[in-house]
Amino acid sequence: MEQKQIYYDNQYLKELESSVTEIDGNKVVIQENIFFPKTKGELGDFGTVNNIKVVNVEKNDGKVVVELESVGALKISDKVSQKIDWNYRLNGMKLHSALHLVAGVIEKEHNIRAVAGNVYEDRAVLTFKKPVPDMIYIALEDSANELVQENKEIKTYWDEKREGFRWCQVSDLEPISCGGLHVKNTGEISELVFDGNGDKLEVRLKV
Repeated sequence: MEQKQIYYDNQYLKELESSVTEIDGNKVVIQENIFFPKTKGELGDFGTVNNIKVVNVEKNDGKVVVELESVGALKISDKVSQKIDWNYRLNGMKLHSALHLVAGVIEKEHNIRAVAGNVYEDRAVLTFKKPVPDMIYIALEDSANELVQENKEIKTYWDEKREGFRWCQVSDLEPISCGGLHVKNTGEISELVFDGNGDKLEVRLKV
């Protein structure tokens, strides 16, 4: 039976019961999985499975594998209770959505396209092909925060022709390919603070 990635159906779902289908050491595969896996540029989830701490989540051979502190008495076919660390998930979604918002605004207003984006626990970082003038970063911060305040829709959807290919579109900005998780509108992101230097721009959420 194919594993279902529930986080794509509902990124706000915090808890779910489902069955264990595989166990390998301290790693388990859960049939209806809510834990988002860590990727090169995005944060993976933490949380608990039957109150056992989740220490890592990764994708392997097309399946999301959840690593636990210990599997305890868990057996294949056991029903387990999954709970994500919601504050950690929400922070990551806000930063990821901010990354797409900022990338879209700078491309629309200045015709500058980001070549890479990475999300960390306390910031998101955009990298450009060449250094960006400081004045553009200053103007960009104002434009990005205006869009945050406008509470515009953030939409994610599957490509109609390419299987497994997903898009994210912030407001009316150009869609960007993305397999990650986002908040549903720009108003959820909160005010952004920029720190631009040359070809890199750090974006943080104002506390």
